[in-house]
Amino acid sequence: MPVLILLGFLVVWIIVSSHKACSKNTHPYSHDELEQMLEQMVGKSEKDCKKILKHYKK
Repeated sequence: MPVLILLGFLVVWIIVSSHKACSKNTHPYSHDELEQMLEQMVGKSEKDCKKILKHYKK
């Protein structure tokens, strides 16, 4: 019975940690990548900016 309780806690911990890793609060881009994206997007239309974002999508 104690093994089942430990496994339950482990499953909950894995779910919470994976949710935190996949949530929108994470920063997928490094500082250098953001600077490059900004340089490419300045003065572009919204359509062109979306294409640039697709190129950098992780």
